[in-house]
Amino acid sequence: MNNGVTIIAKSLRQTGTKFTIQDFQVVNGCQTCNVLWLKRDGLDEGVLVPLRLIATTDEDVIVDIIRATNSQTEVKEEQFYATAGFLKQLELYFESTPPVRRLYLERRSKQYANAPVERTRIVPFNAFVRSFASLALNEPHRATRNYRQLLERIPDDILNPNHKHAVYFASASSLYRLEYLCRNGVLDRRFSPAKYHLLLATRP
Repeated sequence: MNNGVTIIAKSLRQTGTKFTIQDFQVVNGCQTCNVLWLKRDGLDEGVLVPLRLIATTDEDVIVDIIRATNSQTEVKEEQFYATAGFLKQLELYFESTPPVRRLYLERRSKQYANAPVERTRIVPFNAFVRSFASLALNEPHRATRNYRQLLERIPDDILNPNHKHAVYFASASSLYRLEYLCRNGVLDRRFSPAKYHLLLATRP
C-alpha cells in the first residue's frame, strides 16, 4: 500500500526502451524503498514497482506533483506552504534585486541544487521564516526552539499577503550578512548558535 516511486526531471529523452533524464529529483518513494528493503529476502522477479517519470520545467507543476504524490504520508509543512502565491511573489522579488545583493529564496527543498548560483546565497525556507520571526516579530527565542509554532502562524503573522516584500528580503539579507561575518572570522564562530538573537540586536 504505497505510491511507488515518482521522479521529476527537467529534461527527458527516450531512445527505444531507454530513458535519459537530467536535473532530476525523486519526490516520492521513501516508503516503497523501506518496504522493499525490509522484505528483500522474499523478493523475486514477480514483484513489480510502479514508477512515474515526469518531465517538466514548471516549478508550480512540480510542487503540485509533490503534494499529490505525498498525500498519504507525512510531508514537512514547509513543502506545502511552498504552494502559496505570496511566497512565489517573494521568490521573484528576491531574484529581482541587484546582483551584488541578490539572494535566492528556496520555496522547495533542493530547488537550486543544480542551478549555477552561489550556495551561501540560497535561503532555505526554515531560515527564511526564522529570520523574519527574529527581526520582524521580535521572537528569536521561537526561531531556535519553537519552529513548529512559527509555522502555525502562517499566514496571519508570517507570509501574510498584506506584508511588504522588502521586510522579508531585509530579514533574509541580515541573516546572510551575519553568517558571512562568522564564515570569514570577523565574528567569533562561538556566537553562531545565538545568530537569531543577534539579528534582533542589530535592528535599529
